[in-house]
Amino acid sequence: GRVPYVDANGRLADDAGLLYDATNNLITISNNAAPQAAPAGTHLLLSMGDSENGRFVIDSFATNSIIQTRRANTSGANPSALAANDIILSLIATGYGATGYVTTAAAYIRAFADETWTDATGATYLTFATRATGGVGTAAERMRIDSAGHVGIGSTAPSASTLLDLASTTATLLIPRMTTTQKNALTPINGMVVYDSTLGKFQGYEAGAWNNFSLLYI
Repeated sequence: GRVPYVDANGRLADDAGLLYDATNNLITISNNAAPQAAPAGTHLLLSMGDSENGRFVIDSFATNSIIQTRRANTSGANPSALAANDIILSLIATGYGATGYVTTAAAYIRAFADETWTDATGATYLTFATRATGGVGTAAERMRIDSAGHVGIGSTAPSASTLLDLASTTATLLIPRMTTTQKNALTPINGMVVYDSTLGKFQGYEAGAWNNFSLLYI
């Protein structure tokens, strides 16, 4: 039913926008005359008014704000350790189709356990997923950051010898392109690579100077 609250005059009032569903343990805070039904398993639903931005704000003073999720296995009465590949957190985006909200994730960021956790160890990895144009079903993983910080794009197992592992049979790596003037305006560091569009050449910065890449013809 509705939840009573104390108004500015200290009187009990009835707020039609704050509802508690005891059957489903669901609290709804709504500023909309026709709030949409919550997905199964939802415990808090915030429903904005039409054309109103949804916003969740935490103010902190002299320290940082924290949003934390926790997971244990088994039960609340008998919690147990996480196992490798258990999902700890899911941030999911979905939306309304032709007749209703799409029930599968259109995009998500997830945090996973990367090993069986103990009180002293608890490795994690992150995945990022999107759904392609014209696609159906749950979003597909596009990028992963493993427990050592290696990044894989198109790879679910980035090489331990690389910071960035790109895997594809339909796309390539595109090096930054700029004019000679734009390139010379940079603060160069040894190891930089660019495509100089004025010269029409790949160049690398080494030993304090820009140099053309050498080509080996066999």
